[in-house]
Amino acid sequence: MEKGYIHTQLTSALTRHFPDNEVLLQTLQSVLNQDRKYIQDKLDHTTSFTLEEVETLFSSLPLDAAAIVHPNRATSLLKLCYYTYDKLTDTDFQLKYDLLDIYKKAADTPNNSFLLVCNMLPDILILSYVGLRNLYHLKWIHFQNDDHTRYTRFEDVVYSERFARFAEDYQETMSHFRKTYFIFGNNIIRDLVEDIHYFRIIGLLSDDSVALLKEETIDLLNKLESIARKGYDHDPKKEVIICIANTSIQNWYTLVTSDYGKVAMFQAFYLNYVYTDDAETVEKMQSWIHSMIQSSTVISQSGEKERVTYFTQLRTYVEQSL
Repeated sequence: MEKGYIHTQLTSALTRHFPDNEVLLQTLQSVLNQDRKYIQDKLDHTTSFTLEEVETLFSSLPLDAAAIVHPNRATSLLKLCYYTYDKLTDTDFQLKYDLLDIYKKAADTPNNSFLLVCNMLPDILILSYVGLRNLYHLKWIHFQNDDHTRYTRFEDVVYSERFARFAEDYQETMSHFRKTYFIFGNNIIRDLVEDIHYFRIIGLLSDDSVALLKEETIDLLNKLESIARKGYDHDPKKEVIICIANTSIQNWYTLVTSDYGKVAMFQAFYLNYVYTDDAETVEKMQSWIHSMIQSSTVISQSGEKERVTYFTQLRTYVEQSL
């Protein structure tokens, strides 16, 4: 191993993990309790991290020591994608794009599938609805405990050009999956309605905005019923299966399969997520998701009676509650 190898690998890993240089400097100053110039010299390779500093960084930050020392050796069973909270909008985009990169790799292969177990309406279903999309972003920033953004009004959430590009890219990518499974928690729409009530009560949502969200929710339910009836969205060759779990779901879980292999992901600590391509772990999650499907109510294609009853009850609930 060449001299300075670990220092070089470590600084590369730090800059990848903290692409914003200012955030990186502030983080290292705090962790190592050193001034700005001292840290900058380390990052510029003027001086090297001491052994004690390396140990502190590995114990304080979500870095994979084995992967840094042996980057070509697969040693990590689980990988935590950890995000800083400094700039909420940028963080939200980073999370979305990192997930999108994983989906793209699978979507580019002929044999692929996407399975999602979730407790809230997924991006692929709400990105075309301005109100629902902005409501989820409002909820996301409201619960980050940032005094500058926590009381942002629904009407002030901005749909930026950057988000428009992401939405187009995301929907294009997801359209390439040959089979998609959605397993929704049984309270997914009721939770949405409760969120709308909450933000209206605290004064962040106007009556006109509630009316918009009600209209979009009804339209989304009609769209979902159509997809469930046909078994696909736009392309008959791209199957979509919708299931309703018999229990509530606390987090989201995703299994992506492709010719490259399988990747499992699940939510961790609300903002972050864990993913793994370890064969045994993936197989266990796949088995759990399949058992979840078997114990759920399948409302796609064959389950006509359950489908009609389910969507009729939800539309009535939304009409009466909003």
